[in-house]
Amino acid sequence: MGVRDSIDPEFRERMRIDRSIWKEYDRKRYIVYIVAPAIERKPSKIGIARDPKRRLGALQVSHWVRLKIFHCGYCIDEFAARRIEMEAHKLLDEYRLLGEWFNVEPKMAIEAAEFAALALRIDFQRADDARLDKAQKR
Repeated sequence: MGVRDSIDPEFRERMRIDRSIWKEYDRKRYIVYIVAPAIERKPSKIGIARDPKRRLGALQVSHWVRLKIFHCGYCIDEFAARRIEMEAHKLLDEYRLLGEWFNVEPKMAIEAAEFAALALRIDFQRADDARLDKAQKR
């Protein structure tokens, strides 16, 4: 008799259901984020990630100044997040430096992302400031 056999079948079923709920949540959670230098505030990057904190770390490795997440907006799925990101990029195209970096302050990038979501009629839940601060400190 192995360890798996000794677990109560009802408990095992409940854990299987709980795990599937979390997998479903994680699968759907995509975030449109705005990153910029903490002090200079220009340029700003508009991107999507499932884990903005991890993405910030990856960006920071190749960046010479301290970066900060200025905005996170939650989307129901990757398709919605990509549509918002692409539309925000189009709105700021005249300020594009290279790739997803734009010569604008975070406030303008945030407004572009929020306007894009509104124009596309996509639900875009903004993370509150307390949650953003917590993500920065981890």
